[in-house]
Amino acid sequence: MDPLTAFTHSGLIATFAGIVCWAGITDCRSYTIPNRLPAAVVLLYPAFVLTAPQGVDWMQAVLSAVLVFAIGAVFFSRGWMGGGDVKLMAAAMLWASPAFGFVFLAGTALAGGILAAGHILRRRLAAANGAQAAPAALPYGAAIAAGGLIVAALMQIG
Repeated sequence: MDPLTAFTHSGLIATFAGIVCWAGITDCRSYTIPNRLPAAVVLLYPAFVLTAPQGVDWMQAVLSAVLVFAIGAVFFSRGWMGGGDVKLMAAAMLWASPAFGFVFLAGTALAGGILAAGHILRRRLAAANGAQAAPAALPYGAAIAAGGLIVAALMQIG
């Protein structure tokens, strides 16, 4: 691979990481993930595929993302997950593909568990001190961002 293509490919991975981080921060601040962030992740993916040093099984990646979106849509319909979280998770799964899909989902779940434990602790401490508790909603975009960062790091290494 020529140096310019390699540099571009690494830059695209870094941009993916930056976008998922921004989505996580935005979710923590406002409990929303703007549609433009998951859309940007999806729109950058073809350039990632075209600059990859080895072939990318983009069809399997698309199928993985669609599966995550479908499951997420069920979670959304039951009130278990926000719409922005579902879109961000599916968009990030596109980049993770089956190659890093398990790592992405496991990293997201682990970060989500830590986030939930911290959230519960914060609410209990607030209640014990007579202060107003934090909102019951959990900004799961932060956990998705953690999973996405793990994937980005693995893609840069390998």
